[in-house]
Order: sequence, then C-alpha cells, then structure tokens
Amino acid sequence: MPDLYGYSALIHLGHVASPERFELAIRAVDKTRRFWPGEIQLVVAIEEGRMQQWLDMPANCIFHAPEILQNVIDDYRRSGSLLIPDQNESAGNATLHALASGVPLDALNFRARHKNEVRPRHGDAFLGVGRARDRSN
Repeated sequence: MPDLYGYSALIHLGHVASPERFELAIRAVDKTRRFWPGEIQLVVAIEEGRMQQWLDMPANCIFHAPEILQNVIDDYRRSGSLLIPDQNESAGNATLHALASGVPLDALNFRARHKNEVRPRHGDAFLGVGRARDRSN
C-alpha cells in the first residue's frame, strides 16, 4: 500500500501519460515545492508493463499501479480530501500550467470530490499535499 496517508489532501491533476505532459507535471511539482511550506508528492498511476523509457524516477514522484491507488483515492474521497481542480476541464491542463508557471497552490480553486468515484487510469497524476510546517531543520 502506498504511504500517502500523511498528506492532508490529494489533488487529481489529470492525465500525464506523454513526455510533454509528464515534464509539465514535474515542473509544476518543482515550482510548487518552492513556495509551499508543507510536503508535496506527485503520484502517477502506471499499469505494470506500460512504463515508458522517458519515465524515470525524478525526485518527489512515485509510481503505483492504478488498482493499488484505488483504495487510497477512495479513502481521500470519503474524507472530503480528494480535490479536483475547479475548472470545466477534466484533464487539469489549466492547473498544471498554472502550477508550472509559479501560481501558488493556495491561489487555485479546488473542490472536494465526495460522491463521484475517481478511478485512476494509466497516466493519471495526483498531487499529495501535506500541511504547512517549519522546514528550517
């Protein structure tokens, strides 16, 4: 089971199963980590045997099979901590571009996903967001 329960929220960023989208997601995570005082982790659902050559293991990124992530996502959804970008755009393009451009995470609008199921598919990306804490040590 992935160790994601230490994060206060899981944000569904959409599909990143292409080199360009994955690079954009990594830029978004790196930029967000500069400004967010809590922990940030990119989690990507990857089907076994479908790893691409361009998918290396960058810092602050982990890969899990979609079926393994489902229980974690269901738990976050039930708790009201599974957040979806509040745009009329399911792939999360606007959110990824905003984060990669340095827009602070808390400046974006997200809504909790309570009732609708989110089924991770190959290439789906989620951002684990931890509570703010002192990182001076």
